[in-house]
Amino acid sequence: MSINTESKLPRTLTTEQIAILLALTVTTVRTYATAKRYRHLLPRHFKLPGGRRLLWDEDEVLEWMRSGRIATLPRPPKKRGRPSKRQQFESADATAQAKEGRSLNSLRWYR
Repeated sequence: MSINTESKLPRTLTTEQIAILLALTVTTVRTYATAKRYRHLLPRHFKLPGGRRLLWDEDEVLEWMRSGRIATLPRPPKKRGRPSKRQQFESADATAQAKEGRSLNSLRWYR
């Protein structure tokens, strides 16, 4: 019984093959694929049921490389907690300027 190598199944790429294609280390590719903060840097990966190995569809990766899409960084998360006094005053000034349409620099006694 022989295996048909001419099948219509999509070809998959492993982490090692992606690292060679993109000139990155295997660790970097794995980090980019799994860490939420870096997922936007690579095309989507998948895992086979019951498997741990990261795989990519070859056609999707080649299309992604040809498109030359520039990765955009996600916005940093908003800081938790109460804003500092300076931030509170700046926010209040910006709101007042927008309402009045003029500068309140002459009224700033807190600087």
